[in-house]
Amino acid sequence: MSIDLSKASEIAGFLGACLFDGDTGLMLTSQGGGGVDLEAAAMLGSEALKAQVALGEGLRLGDSVDEVVTTFGQRIHIVRPLSNVPGTYLFVMLDRSKAKLGMARLQVRALEQSLTL
Repeated sequence: MSIDLSKASEIAGFLGACLFDGDTGLMLTSQGGGGVDLEAAAMLGSEALKAQVALGEGLRLGDSVDEVVTTFGQRIHIVRPLSNVPGTYLFVMLDRSKAKLGMARLQVRALEQSLTL
């Protein structure tokens, strides 16, 4: 399987990106890494998504998760489900000091919508 994540590197502050299976947490492909184990990030990202889905269901929001954004002292993680491939998610990690969160979210959404398996 060859999936091009190279556009992710155009996002300001880009450190790494990967696609992963939300059920298993297994990484399907990756780009960069920024010194972080993207496979572990993918697995843990799937757990964060499951928690957000459970929150929405528990609150009976009747809506789906568009994205999960987590900010750390030095990094930002954005996880988006692929709209055209249910159960598959895009994970993007950014350097917080260089990223512009609003623009990054738009770029990650555009990247997600362009990906096909």
